[in-house]
This record gives sequence, C-alpha cells and structure tokens, in this order.
Amino acid sequence: MTGTQDANSAWLSLVAGTQVDVPELTTLEEVIAFRTHPTRDLRKHNVDLPPDVEIRHETLRELNGVATKAEVYVPSGSGPFPMLLYMHGGGWCWGKAEYVRKLGMSMAERGHVVVNLDYGLAPELPFPWAVEETIHAARWMTENAERLGGAPGPIAIGGASAGANLAAAAIVALTHDDAPAGELSDVSVEFSAAVFLYGIFDLPLLMQRPGSHAGGFAETLYNSAYLGPHWLTLHRHPLVSPAHAPNLDRFPPTYLTIGDQDALVPQSLGMAARLIDAGVPTTLSLVEGLNHSFAYIPHHLPDAATELQRLFGWLESRTTTRSEQ
Repeated sequence: MTGTQDANSAWLSLVAGTQVDVPELTTLEEVIAFRTHPTRDLRKHNVDLPPDVEIRHETLRELNGVATKAEVYVPSGSGPFPMLLYMHGGGWCWGKAEYVRKLGMSMAERGHVVVNLDYGLAPELPFPWAVEETIHAARWMTENAERLGGAPGPIAIGGASAGANLAAAAIVALTHDDAPAGELSDVSVEFSAAVFLYGIFDLPLLMQRPGSHAGGFAETLYNSAYLGPHWLTLHRHPLVSPAHAPNLDRFPPTYLTIGDQDALVPQSLGMAARLIDAGVPTTLSLVEGLNHSFAYIPHHLPDAATELQRLFGWLESRTTTRSEQ
C-alpha cells in the first residue's frame, strides 16, 4: 500500500469511526452491496443533536413507484425562517439524509428551515433522476414554505460532494430560460445563496486530474453507475458538469469549502474560478489538514468545527430572517 493509500485509509477510518481499508470495488453489484457495510453507517455521528430543533419526515412526491422523501428540520421560535435545501454526499450511489442529520440540524439551530433530501441512488436510479428530484424539492419547498415555517422568497441550496453537484445542477436548471417541465413547474424558484462542501462540478476535469482516485475507481464505477454505459457522452452536459453550464452568471452568492488534503481540490478551485469569471460573489475556503467528508466529524476535529461555523456565519449573512426569534 502506498503512502497516499495509507493516508486515505487513516482518514476513512476516522470518518467511519472504525478501521477501514481503501475499498477496491469493481462491479456495480459491489457498489450496491457496499451500502450495507458497517463502515458506511454514519448515524454514529449524530451525537449531541440540537434539542430545540424539530424533525419532520415529509414525502415530496411519488413517481413510478418511487417516493421522494426528506427530513425537515425546523428551529424553535415563531418564524418565518429562511430556507435551505441540502443534499448529502456519497458518489450518487451511497448515503442517506439521516447520515447528515447532525449537520442539517446544526444549520437549523442557526435559524433555517432545512430540507435534507433523501434522493434516489444510482445505479438503480441513474441520471437524471437525482437531479430531477432536487429540482422538484426546490419547487416543493418554495410551494410549502408557509406550512414548514419558512419565509417566502428565495431559498438557499447546498450539498456535499455528489450532493454539491446536485445542488449546482439544480441552480443551472432552475435559472435557465427553459427550466425543466414536470410537476410544480409553474412554481418559480429563486436562490439567495449556495454552499458547496468538497463538491464535484466538472467530470472532464476529474478524468484529467483524478488525484488519489487514480486507478479507475472514480473514473469508471462512479461514471457507469450514475451516467450509464455511455457515460463519456454526458460528461459536458450542464446538469452533469455544472462548471460547463452557460448560465453561471445567474448563480447566487456561493461559498465553496474543501480540505487541502482532498483529491477534489481541483474541482472547487475550478468552479470558484468559473463563478468569479461569471461575476458571481464567491468565497473559497481551503482548509489546511482536512480531507473529504470532514463535515461528518467536527466533534473530532476542531478545524472542521471552526470551518463549519465559518460557513454557517456566511450563510446567515446571505439570508434574512423575517420575524423576531
């Protein structure tokens, strides 16, 4: 095992809370089976949850026998509160909203109604399913703002890793002149802010600069699981690689954060540069010593906790609470 692999195993073990060897998955069946591996159950990090945040479980739609569900976190007080739509990470193939409950409730504790989306996973539900669910969720929460205790008007949106990709893709779709049709397509969505944690925005760049993922894992399995057998033909699709979208100038103020040990650093650097070139108010935070998925373990890493507080503060500065707390 190389030094890089040793470092990755040590970091994955820290995130998982147990010893983890770098996985070498080679088939889509192994990708699906890996969801139930004990190291993938990240509920263990839902410790010291904010006591004054209500958890609601909502079904946003049912389509083709699949229910789109979300955990909704509502802060105490009368509201109405600014709203945030959040998507978890997991390479489009793994993860649950429940795994990032602590992060979502921490955002809610700071005065946001947070819709933590449990989007459908690939390869069973490949592109564009999760993007379409994210678009629907943005429309749904805009339509249901009052019922949820949220303020009408623009919403914030964000996510981590593949979830950041989905969030950026939804912005691209919903700010385009030809926004996608479908249920609730008559609902107009505006965005107040975007927060992207160690996101994937440019799949061609991921092929050119794979970092520690070199060797075929991310380049083949993630692609074939999420995009299907002809994945290369979709790489520059703006809802797959939002960095290549023609309407980046319509993005809201954006905060990107990533650890300097993360193989996806080129993704955040490249997206930040494109947003800046498009005239979007952009903040990029590159945090020394942190690697991928650091938002799961701020209780173990003071630098991660500090960075999340910085992100929360930035988000508050870009959203507005319309009533006394």
